[in-house]
Amino acid sequence: MSMYISENGFITLTLAAIETSTKYEASGILLGYDVFHKRKHTYFVESVIPYQIAEREADSIYVMPYRKKRIRRVFHHYMKYKIIGEFHTHPGGSINLSSADKDDIRSSDYQLEIVVALEKKKKICPWKLKRGVLSGSIEEYFIEIASWRVKGRKIMKQSIRCPFAVGFDYSKPLSI
Repeated sequence: MSMYISENGFITLTLAAIETSTKYEASGILLGYDVFHKRKHTYFVESVIPYQIAEREADSIYVMPYRKKRIRRVFHHYMKYKIIGEFHTHPGGSINLSSADKDDIRSSDYQLEIVVALEKKKKICPWKLKRGVLSGSIEEYFIEIASWRVKGRKIMKQSIRCPFAVGFDYSKPLSI
């Protein structure tokens, strides 16, 4: 199982994490499609929509269920993609799932989750893929992105691919 993240998906995931910074969690939905071939699922994240109104804390985020339901209901009227999962951030944390994260994923309608860990570091790192986890820096923010999927009762890490991100150096703004 693997997941491909488009340029737009990558930009929105990283901006959502940076916007809430190292103090609060962010969360949202993953839009795209999945392909089942030779008994394997491959997911394609084409776009990401962060939840704007939420109760945020350093280790949790709560979005009112009626807001989630409204977005999901209305979404189907104007998009060619489907909702394939959700994402959330771990400010100052790791890509590993907490017990609460595992319970949320198991009870979710989608059972697919991206975790974006963010922390401030002085060392700048180019983007790379290592053991299925995408990591690198954008200015002073070090970011790791991992994907998780529920299969039966088991939660398994998926390998992420994002050709747009790998190999680029986002430590300095581009000159225009």
